[in-house]
Amino acid sequence: MSDRNTEAERLDQTRARAEAATPGPWGTYRDLNGAYTIQARVRTTAHGMVTDGAVAEILADSDDQGYSDAQFIAEAREDVPFLLAEVERLRAERDALQTSFDTAIRGFNASAIQIAELRDRVAELTAERDRARAAAVALEQELASTERETRDRIVADLEAAIDGTRQHAADLGEPAMEARILGYRAAQRIVQGDAEAVAR
Repeated sequence: MSDRNTEAERLDQTRARAEAATPGPWGTYRDLNGAYTIQARVRTTAHGMVTDGAVAEILADSDDQGYSDAQFIAEAREDVPFLLAEVERLRAERDALQTSFDTAIRGFNASAIQIAELRDRVAELTAERDRARAAAVALEQELASTERETRDRIVADLEAAIDGTRQHAADLGEPAMEARILGYRAAQRIVQGDAEAVAR
């Protein structure tokens, strides 16, 4: 047989030879001269042991060798189909395992891609969060600065109003102006108090 024959071709050829051979089971028979023959379909009937005829005759250098060869050939009729079936079973099992492995690998690769995409998305969201925090801090600082400027302006305006009212009261000598000054002072304290509360 050529070494170029593939495994599948060799199995097909072996199966073809087994199917073309005389049907089994086979048995062995030793004649009075010590020669062994392979008998086809050895079976017992009401008339004694019968067969479908001789398949082969074994010529050996010794009785022991003839017996071993005859047994091997006779048993091969059943062994070869059994081994062929076992090879088919193992090949089917191998193919099923390969399919499962390929499916698992595809699932693993898909999961790896999804994990990478999720990591990228997490990085994007983290960057967005950091930008939002920075913007919030900047806005808070801007609001605090604007609040201080507004408070200082209001306090300065009230101070100017108080000074102007006091001067006007001194010029006119009107007692009612003192009450207005007290009102400005109260408003000034309120503005300063609210600013301090916010600062705290």
